Amino acid sequence: MMFSRRVISCFVFLLFLYTFNCALFQSNVKYSNVNFDYSAISKNYFSPSQSKPFPLTVQRGNNLYSSTTKDGRYLFYATDQKGNFDVWFRDLQSSIVVPITDNSFSETKPAISPDGKYLVFVSEEFDSEGDLVLLPMDTEEWIKEYLKGNRFISDEFVNLTNQPNRKGEYQKGIIDTDPVWSPDGKTIYFVSDRFTPGIPNLCSIQLNQLKVINQLTTLGVTSPYVSSDGQFIYFVSYFEEKKGEIYQLQVATKSIQRMTNDQFLDFSPTVDSRTKNLYYASIRKDTNGNGRLDERDNSLLVKKNLATGEERVLSSGETSNFDVRYSNFNGGSILFSASYFNAINIYFIPENGSIPKQPNIKEQFQYSKILAPGQSIESYFLALDSVELFYSEDPLYPVYEAQVALLKFSTLNRVGKIEDAKNFLKSFKKKVELESNQFAITLLKWNEANLNGKTFNVENELKLGKGSSFSLDGEAVLYHLFADQLEKEKKFFPAKEILLKIYQSYPNYHQIDEIKRRLGGYEFDPKQNQLSSFYEEMISSWEKEKQVFLNDPNHQFSNDRKRDLRFLLEDVIFKITDGKNSELVLEYVNASLEAKETNQNPVFKQTLLFIKAKALSELRRFNESNQVLDSIIPIPIQIDLEPSGKTSVFETRSFMADYKNPILLRSNLLKYYNQKIVGNTSDALRNLKIYLEFYDPLLGVDLGSEDIKSAFFYFENKAVEFERIGDLLQSSFHYFFNNQNMFLVKTRNLYLDSLYKEYAIYYQRKMVDTIFSYGKKIREEEERALLNQINILSKDKLNLIGNLASITSIVTDRELVRSIVNIKDFENIEVLSGKALGWTELYYKQAVPRARPYLDLATLYGYSYYLINKYVTFESYYYATGTMTDVRKAEILENFKRAELELRWIIYADPTHYDAYQLLGWLYQYVDLMKLQKDPVSGNVDLHLLAVHFFEKFVLLLV
Repeated sequence: MMFSRRVISCFVFLLFLYTFNCALFQSNVKYSNVNFDYSAISKNYFSPSQSKPFPLTVQRGNNLYSSTTKDGRYLFYATDQKGNFDVWFRDLQSSIVVPITDNSFSETKPAISPDGKYLVFVSEEFDSEGDLVLLPMDTEEWIKEYLKGNRFISDEFVNLTNQPNRKGEYQKGIIDTDPVWSPDGKTIYFVSDRFTPGIPNLCSIQLNQLKVINQLTTLGVTSPYVSSDGQFIYFVSYFEEKKGEIYQLQVATKSIQRMTNDQFLDFSPTVDSRTKNLYYASIRKDTNGNGRLDERDNSLLVKKNLATGEERVLSSGETSNFDVRYSNFNGGSILFSASYFNAINIYFIPENGSIPKQPNIKEQFQYSKILAPGQSIESYFLALDSVELFYSEDPLYPVYEAQVALLKFSTLNRVGKIEDAKNFLKSFKKKVELESNQFAITLLKWNEANLNGKTFNVENELKLGKGSSFSLDGEAVLYHLFADQLEKEKKFFPAKEILLKIYQSYPNYHQIDEIKRRLGGYEFDPKQNQLSSFYEEMISSWEKEKQVFLNDPNHQFSNDRKRDLRFLLEDVIFKITDGKNSELVLEYVNASLEAKETNQNPVFKQTLLFIKAKALSELRRFNESNQVLDSIIPIPIQIDLEPSGKTSVFETRSFMADYKNPILLRSNLLKYYNQKIVGNTSDALRNLKIYLEFYDPLLGVDLGSEDIKSAFFYFENKAVEFERIGDLLQSSFHYFFNNQNMFLVKTRNLYLDSLYKEYAIYYQRKMVDTIFSYGKKIREEEERALLNQINILSKDKLNLIGNLASITSIVTDRELVRSIVNIKDFENIEVLSGKALGWTELYYKQAVPRARPYLDLATLYGYSYYLINKYVTFESYYYATGTMTDVRKAEILENFKRAELELRWIIYADPTHYDAYQLLGWLYQYVDLMKLQKDPVSGNVDLHLLAVHFFEKFVLLLV
């Protein structure tokens, strides 16, 4: 209940944010967009575990009927946040939202022309059933005027479908709705019952013949959508089925073709820019449990190939999706309205769905098959379905299709859906038998035997089925799975024999490298001072891949090579250390390092040195351990990791290539532990940073949640200790360290539900608070030096998370000061020390741009918090010392505007970001209070700080 109240509060803030004119929109304030790069955001946001689409509007109430310009830049929609529907638009490259209409009657269903010059929408001004109204549009001009405080600047409305008669009277009771444009912008198609009373049908009107309306259908139409080539119009009709089906009208011939034929509720059809795929919403399950399918049930987003008729489900069905529209936004997206957070808003997913495509079918399967904690079954199945979505034509698809099916079957059983599991498996079995998928048939027999506790001999089954036709690699995969089972049962010798059989009989098997690696594990004997031939071959393959990566800046390092090296080295480390104490490990490693064979393989030598360093560390010989680690780590201690104006170590391709070796990650992590124990804070941080910057989950070198939490707490405790002894600069530096590492935690998707969620905002605040305390301390020392004749002290401060406190300088009485010293002398004193703020500003200059693509909202929040703290302090000081000027006022307002834009960016990225709403509300409240500031000389209110007049009124709505 508390969460719901907070979310509702957020949307009320948004109403207040967009509806009323405030000082931050005045023309004398310089404005610059805070841009959205949705391509980068999409890449990092959408994943198998992310079940929610991404928001394009974040307003309270109902936000519906999306329409975008051809380039996908501007989004037009209808919103009822003020009670009745009005039309608004948003610049999708920023968070600017501009109202187009503001009337007491309803205005909905906007459709922008292909050239973006005309908007048509449905108005109920003259007929409650709706008329089509045309409005000339210049989006850039509207934005410019809106930012000046001018709204509703055009009344050039043209009623297209309800012209008044000679008496000025309008027709009543005629439905005119659902407008869509032809691609050439000459024709508007819409739905009307003017020719068939009570039955809306498809009609058209041309801009050069507004008095002529043509009827195109007679059987009933709703929700039309025109293909990008203008040849077809897709719509929903109920003339054959009460639940409605989707049809296609060929414009030239008027012929109609049925596109769906099912017992579901299908609606909101749209097609992509190539007229290749049909997208629509479909209600297929009785999610509200009332015994029937109806509009109150959740719906799915469905993609249907128009050539083959194949369907793919693109959403998990956890909510209702409607008003589906294809858009060229973000390179091709599906826009729709959905209900989240107690409001209906417009969201998007990429046109191929929310699961990103991987380089090949094996990677797609690996990427999709892991059920993440908290992930719903629907989202998990949607991720598994991406194998079919992207690779249904791949020759290897039959072997992965069957493995996906068994994963679904086992998952349904595990969550207690026994009947669903049985029905699913029965249906799949029927399908593969019809397709003669011999691999799947054999795998299902094996699964059935396991369920019944019977033994299944894979080798015999394959011999019996010798005449059968297996799909590509089908037999090899069965043997592979058989070897997995034998190893699980600890039958290692027969497992090795099966792997050897695969290696010899199927040399082109698509997972042959894994077979080689596992055979290498069986052959590797730690008593011999060299690797097995298979391991040597695998390391050689990794080295070749590294060389390709170095030579080609566009080459992505192979995931297979990374995994192979990881598992190989894990096996080597385990076998060398298993059953030995640290002293024995040292003896073994020292002897091995003397062997000639060891020095012939650099990776093996690095591994042995790491094992040695770890043993020394366990014996608490930390300095010796660090010396060994320094011989492994390729980045010299004296090198600056991120030199100003130069390429950072982390962007240097040679280091990027080196760190595809998990031994190097392990080495930096071990050195971090060593240095933390001996109290070398700076070097501990350096090694933790290197680890986090080069972290790759495929390398399998992970810090546990508690381990990394202790690392953050370590630097936090250091910060508190420095603050206690008065070294505020060092204290702030330590919070800065935590903020840098928190960004890395975010970008690597580590512990987002624990560490990042709980501490990221907190560390940003602490860093800013501490550096401002330091800056204020230096300023006060300068003031005391100037005013050593008087003894006026102040301990006031700004509490951004509580009430607005009185913020004053040491100098509280200008008249008193003027009698002692020239007030102009204060202009030579920095409001806050440049020494204090300089590095903080440099940090945000670098951190803010890189935070956006990863949705590191804590950093953006910290920047806003910093700007507000800084310019509230500046403003208070200028007024207190009488040194405020028009130039300074403009600078203050410009930076308040920047903070506002950053906070709005955060809200658009996360409509539930309570901290951003709270800080934004505080900013408006502060400006509102400061408008009451009177000039001490003239006694007049400073109108330069005109604020949001209705803030307190809308705060009451939160109760």
